[in-house]
Amino acid sequence: MNVAELDELLTQVRRADERGELASALDSARRALAIAREQDNDRAEARMLFVVGQIELQRWAEAELRDELFGRAIECLQRSAEIYDRLDSIDLLPVLIAIAEAILAVDEPDAAMLLFQRVLVDARKAAWQQHGPEHADGLCARACFGLAECALVQRRMDEARAHLERSLALTTRYALDANRRDLLASIADTFERGLGNEIQARRLRKALGV
Repeated sequence: MNVAELDELLTQVRRADERGELASALDSARRALAIAREQDNDRAEARMLFVVGQIELQRWAEAELRDELFGRAIECLQRSAEIYDRLDSIDLLPVLIAIAEAILAVDEPDAAMLLFQRVLVDARKAAWQQHGPEHADGLCARACFGLAECALVQRRMDEARAHLERSLALTTRYALDANRRDLLASIADTFERGLGNEIQARRLRKALGV
């Protein structure tokens, strides 16, 4: 599979996902995964396993056969992580974040916390600094937000506040692209919902223009 073919299949997946056609998105992603495996393209396989896992998580959130779908999603994400880890690729970190967020959603904050903490450590690996501080800080911001959510589940409010403040600092260090805007909105919601800080939530929403 060449880069153009993979990008075309990923475009099909994204468009189907945007239309809410998860079955079509999953079919395109699985076709791309099969091609990657046929060609022994580890990097493409890891990327498509990540995509398939994320789609399965969406289906899990909407379906009745929750355990079966969740298991398939985590299996794909873990396999993707194993490949990226072997390739020593920074693309491992978004996969770890996705796994951590998923297992936090099923009330396993201790396991999720370990993965978020690993992201904070690995994002600073010397070999990965070629990707630039902005990319690393974005990953760390998501991991800090995840740690804040874990702490809230465990009712450790001071720790949750500290993680949330660090996530906020890392997020607002750079211009707000779509991903940072989404994270900032989530931070605002957590300040209000989790910590009862409506003033901070309003300030952040004002910065977002909402």
